[in-house]
Formats: sequence, C-alpha cells, structure tokens
Amino acid sequence: MKRLALAAALVFAFATVSRADSYVSVDFLPHTFHQNSTESEPHTPVQITVGVSFLWDTATNTLSDFNLTQSGAINLGLSSSPSSVGITRTPAVITLLNFSNPVTGDLFQFDTDLHELYTIGSIPGTYTTDLFLECHECVYDGDFGEGTAVVTASSGPSVGTPEPGTLLLLGAGLFSLILFKRL
Repeated sequence: MKRLALAAALVFAFATVSRADSYVSVDFLPHTFHQNSTESEPHTPVQITVGVSFLWDTATNTLSDFNLTQSGAINLGLSSSPSSVGITRTPAVITLLNFSNPVTGDLFQFDTDLHELYTIGSIPGTYTTDLFLECHECVYDGDFGEGTAVVTASSGPSVGTPEPGTLLLLGAGLFSLILFKRL
C-alpha cells in the first residue's frame, strides 16, 4: 500500500512540474545584419537575415521545438538546435543562445554578456535583444545588432489527453495487481 501511495505521489508530482501553463513561446523576430562585403565580392554589400522561435518550459527551464530561419546572399548553414544555452533559474531568464555551423565557424548568437544589456524573461512581453552574427565569408567577421524577441503564453507541445475510460482501466489494473499481490 505504501508503494502505491508513493507511485501515485510521483505521478501527481510529475504532472505538477509539467503544467501546461508553464510554457511560453519565444520568437526572435528576423533581424537583418548588414555585412560590408565578402571575400569573393569585396565591394558588394551583403545582407543576412536570421530569426528563431522555440518553446520554453519555464518550470523545468527546457527549450524545445526550435525553428531557425536564415536568408540572404550567403547560406550560413546554421544548426536549428543551439550549440550553447544559458538560463538562470531565479528569475527565469535566457542569457545565452548560440546557433552555429561547426564546419565553417559561422555563428548567430544572443548573449547578455556581449554588452551586458538585455535578457529575455519568462513573462509574456516584448524584449530587446543583443545579437551577434559571425560569417566566415565576410571580410568584417562579426556584426552586432539590436533585435526584438516576443514572448507569449503557450499551451506547450501538443500531447494527447487520455480519455476518462483509459484512466479508469489503468486504475483498475493497478488495484487488481495490488490485490493479487496481497493474496
């Protein structure tokens, strides 16, 4: 009986930690970086636009469902999953996101330590971001820019909810296992 109580407590504790209301959607609006030129075309201005959106479970500080967009004269080949993430717990703020191409060294970065200016909090709203782009083909390697991130409440990832009949069947099965074990 003690084991059943412990199992039930763990199930309810897990359900509390992964509440649907703990999710927010974060959208780094596409930002255009203006590079002076590339090594192959030394006098041609280049524009590269990068944006990213994802879900943030603020209860567990887990980031998921990344969608990175990039366009412009140079395809940076950035990974859609961050190579580095920094999140503080109290208060819950994102301090670092690196999206990189390990082969070329290209990098799209949000980093609060760059100029010690901006963080992104878990409270819905609009945040100013300190962005950095490093491009291996560009003559002037790095470019800084202020961007915008929009944080909105989200229902989290779509997960099926069990029907009441399924829960009843699960409960009856657990009860019968306990009863069988006692006999």
